[in-house]
Amino acid sequence: MKNDEQKTMHIQLLNQQVQNILLQKENLKVQKAELEESLNSIKEKDEIYKAIGMLIIKKNYIEISKELKDQVEDFDSKIKSLELREKQLQDKLKNDS
Repeated sequence: MKNDEQKTMHIQLLNQQVQNILLQKENLKVQKAELEESLNSIKEKDEIYKAIGMLIIKKNYIEISKELKDQVEDFDSKIKSLELREKQLQDKLKNDS
């Protein structure tokens, strides 16, 4: 009886971890989409300003474009990492069930 309860709790914990990963992944995808939209909306001739704390600094297109692309790549790697962890947990759930 106690072993069944432990197994049930373990499965519930794995399910919660999967749900947390799904939420994190969705949040990252939304943020990535916002970055991509920003990247697509700027033009080379535009005056571009970036907020840094309490300051607003004028930046050139190349700097901003590189920063945004780097951030998109960073989000991609985080999403891939979460997908890998999600797959590992899903496999563990299948094996433990």
